[in-house]
Amino acid sequence: MCEWAVSGAYIRPGLDVFVIVSGDGGFAALAKKLHEYGKTVIGCAYRSAVNKTFQAVCDEFVWITDPEEKVQPAHVPDQLGVTDPRNIRLAEQVARVTVPTPENIVAKTREILDWYAQNTTTSVDLVQKGITLSVIKEAVMYAIPDFQPGRLGFAKFIEYMQFVCQGTIYCIVRLPTSQVVLALRCAVPNGSEVLPDLDAHEMECG
Repeated sequence: MCEWAVSGAYIRPGLDVFVIVSGDGGFAALAKKLHEYGKTVIGCAYRSAVNKTFQAVCDEFVWITDPEEKVQPAHVPDQLGVTDPRNIRLAEQVARVTVPTPENIVAKTREILDWYAQNTTTSVDLVQKGITLSVIKEAVMYAIPDFQPGRLGFAKFIEYMQFVCQGTIYCIVRLPTSQVVLALRCAVPNGSEVLPDLDAHEMECG
């Protein structure tokens, strides 16, 4: 793997981001070598099995949910409008908002984004192609009953997400196909347009 990554960085200069799914400290040397070629390195590993040196040399680090951690399902996703397989898993682990204040709504939305970044499947989606806003909206509608961006001062869901991403590792991106997705700031797909973060509107829940 190390030889392939180094040769790939040299032969294919268009490869800007390398994802290393391992917590082994031996990959720290590979990450440093890729940095010498000007590449971005994202590490992925279980919290319980990561080498601190390897974690430190990565540009970003995504935590993978340990499959041995038993999560007690607390919801019935199909009865709450959740159909995407990724969001079904999310609904089993992310609690719904009980007091929908503006602060709680924003915090819960960012919790959803962090779940995507930590889950094995969706973390890869974030790095490789982004996650469509329709998928994210489904998760938000599940976790925040009666969610309406207009109550927070935003005309559209995309504008709300541009606000939520402000000051985080996430951004809203328009792909060359014109599809809008959530992506990592350090792994924006080639040829895509990063939409600007939006400042807070006068938020109120009614």
